[in-house]
Amino acid sequence: MPPDSPSPETYPPRVGAFARALNRARLLRSYWGKEEISRGIPLAMHIEITNRCNLECPMCLRDVYPQEDRDMEMSLFLRILDEIGPWLDMAALYGRGEPLLCPTLLPMIRECHRRRIAVKLCTNGTLLDEAMSEALLREGVSHVNIGIDGNSPEVYARYRKGGSFAAVVENVERFLRMKIKLRARTWVAIQMLRMEGTAPEAEAFVARWRRIAGANAVRVKEDEVKFEGYDVNFLVPRSSDTPCLFPWLGPVEVLADGRYHFHGWADQCLTINAYDTGVIAAWNGPEYVAWRRAHLANALAPYDWCARCLAPKPRWLLTPVAFLANQDWVAKQVGRVEGVAMGPLKRLNLFVR
Repeated sequence: MPPDSPSPETYPPRVGAFARALNRARLLRSYWGKEEISRGIPLAMHIEITNRCNLECPMCLRDVYPQEDRDMEMSLFLRILDEIGPWLDMAALYGRGEPLLCPTLLPMIRECHRRRIAVKLCTNGTLLDEAMSEALLREGVSHVNIGIDGNSPEVYARYRKGGSFAAVVENVERFLRMKIKLRARTWVAIQMLRMEGTAPEAEAFVARWRRIAGANAVRVKEDEVKFEGYDVNFLVPRSSDTPCLFPWLGPVEVLADGRYHFHGWADQCLTINAYDTGVIAAWNGPEYVAWRRAHLANALAPYDWCARCLAPKPRWLLTPVAFLANQDWVAKQVGRVEGVAMGPLKRLNLFVR
C-alpha cells in the first residue's frame, strides 16, 4: 500500500462476503437462465465524472454526439455510491471526457476508497504532471489506462490534436518512475489504437513501452469506432445461444448529466435520469429489460453499437469467471484477454468466438 493511503479500518463496512458471493451467483443465474429481469445487483459502474476534454481527437465521438460541457455533481456521485456502493467491486471514473479535468476527482476517489471500491481511470496523459501523478498513486488508484496514439510526434499530432507527444512521454515515464519509487500497486496499461497512421508504428510502440519498468500491460487496441475503416474480420455474428454479458453483468453507466447509458460509445441512452431514478430501479427498468430481450432474440437493429460490437463472445469456460471474479481483477486482464481472443486460443475456438 502506498504511503498515506487511507487505512482499511477507516472504511465503512461492506456487504458480507456470503451476501456478495450470493449476488454474483444470482447475476450468473440470470445470464445462464436468459432472464429478462436480473436477480442481482451490478458489480461495477462507469461514472462519467466529466465530459470535458482538453484535446480534439478526430476518432472521438464527442463531436458526433455533442453534449453540453459539465462535471458530475458531487451530490449525485455520492447518491450512486450510497445506493450500490456496498456491492461494487470497481468504479471506472471516466467516459467521453478527460477525468483529470474534473475538479472533484480526488475527493471522488477518496469516497470510493472509503467504501472499499477500486477505482479505474482512463486518461490521455497530458495532465499527468508530477503533482497529479503523486496524488493518484498515493490515493491508491487501482488501474490507470493511458492512451498514446502514435510512436512519433507526427503521428501523435494527427490523432491527438492539442497534445504534445514529447510532453506526454515525459509525463508517463515520470509516472512510472514514481510508481516504482512509492511502491504503489497501481496497475498501469499503456495503449494505442490501431488506425491507418498508427498501424505502421505498432511494433515500435510496444517495444518502446515494454522497455520501461512500471507498465503492467502495453497493447495495441482495435479501433472500435472504426474511424478509418479498420475492422476485425474474424468475428462472427452474435446469436442468442451466447448473448453478450454486459446486459446482465454490467457495468451500469451514468453520464455526467445523469443519463443512464447503454454500454458502448454510441449515444444510446435511457430516457430515465439518475437524478430521478436509482441505479437498481434502472437496472431492472423497462429499457434495460428491452435491451436484454433484444440480445436474447439477436434483434439488435435498435442498438447500433451492439450490432457492430467488436467484443468476442466468451464461451461457457470464461463466463463464470466474468461473473464470479472481482471486477477490478477482470478489468486488469482485459489486455491479456484481448490478446488471447485475437491470438492462438481464438483459432482453437475454446474460450471465445
